[in-house]
Amino acid sequence: MKISKGQWWGFSIAFLFGGGLLIVLFFGTFFANDPNKVQSPLIGKPAFEFEFTDLNNGKSYQLKDFRGKIVVLNVWASWCLSCRQESRVLQKIFLDYKNQDLIVIGISVKDTTDNAKKFLSSYPKNYPVGLDSPDNKVLLNYGITGVPETFIIDQGGTIIKKFIGAVTEQNINNLLP
Repeated sequence: MKISKGQWWGFSIAFLFGGGLLIVLFFGTFFANDPNKVQSPLIGKPAFEFEFTDLNNGKSYQLKDFRGKIVVLNVWASWCLSCRQESRVLQKIFLDYKNQDLIVIGISVKDTTDNAKKFLSSYPKNYPVGLDSPDNKVLLNYGITGVPETFIIDQGGTIIKKFIGAVTEQNINNLLP
């Protein structure tokens, strides 16, 4: 049986399309895993120290100022859409737990002071919120790969949990000790 030129091209295109589809399905399945199922190497390690100036009141803080409290460290950015969604959840957590030795801290990365303050005018916070240092100390030391990311730090300053993505009312309660 002889295959014509038109049939040859048809088989070639079908083969390439089918092969491409299989590759997409394979890699899509392979890389579609929940990043939160892989435990961070930072879990069980001391939290990295950093300092920041609160954009709400100009007060300077260091992470060690919050020893003795559970710290919910949220890394965000003004340009992050998911950060807008989780913003109200974090504010609610702060208000619900503020008398129970829990503090929320927000650190904006890869951002400007003006943009972060504009974000805060749209999504007000009662908890301390600052910018990462110019040398990206939080971004680098905490291994931030995208925003938002949230860390739970125990009263002694040890990282006990990490969550990649926007926290919700459902998942934040699973993160808290």
